[in-house]
Amino acid sequence: MRCLFCRIVSGETPSHMIYEDDAVVSFLDILPANPGHALVVPREHYESVCEVPGPQMERLARAIQRVAAAIKAAYDLQGLNLLLNEGRVAGQLIPHLHFHVIPRHANDGVATPSGAARASGEELRRARELIRGHFK
Repeated sequence: MRCLFCRIVSGETPSHMIYEDDAVVSFLDILPANPGHALVVPREHYESVCEVPGPQMERLARAIQRVAAAIKAAYDLQGLNLLLNEGRVAGQLIPHLHFHVIPRHANDGVATPSGAARASGEELRRARELIRGHFK
């Protein structure tokens, strides 16, 4: 069975589409954090940002930029959040890669993730070295 977003991409499931090209679609989130909250989704099914080939990632990034600019203009925004939840533990409910474009207003009550405590220099150095060792 195909995922919900694959069915939206194919037109089988209705959506409120705001942008589409041959590689990417964008539609309004049915559970918006704020009016105008949109999802940007590659037409091809990927679950992880790490799976997307470079050329498709470039197309996806350009589409995110276009959608963000249109939403900012439509709602006269001073800010927005771009959000990727990857994996169920991170809050990904639909297993199809998607980016949230969330319009933001002062005092809108939308919470954004943030660390609880400042990392020490040693913690940051260890993390830096661990991560640097995994670049390909």
